[in-house]
Amino acid sequence: MAAASHRTATSDDSGRTCPYCRFPLKVGAEVDGCGECHAVHHADCWQEGGGCAVVGCAGAASAPAAPPPDRGGSEAPTAVLPTFAAPSDPVPSWPAPPPPAQPRPAE
Repeated sequence: MAAASHRTATSDDSGRTCPYCRFPLKVGAEVDGCGECHAVHHADCWQEGGGCAVVGCAGAASAPAAPPPDRGGSEAPTAVLPTFAAPSDPVPSWPAPPPPAQPRPAE
């Protein structure tokens, strides 16, 4: 991964959109340019995001940690899905709403 270039935004950068926060860059702002894809970010956005915010860029923040190593089982890993318990109390039944009001006859 190529290092980011830290600099002050110029008129060439002005109006370009930061890929992290989606706000425009302004002349004189501190910016970081990605060493891989050359996208320009606000310096704070680069720091907060941990690197380039462009999807698929090699300068992006590091990927999540790898899963733990296999503990010797020969079975294929299975997905862990959430389970939902049935409610212990029945769901209360609500009375039907009242019928709509009828207009009064004209006098």
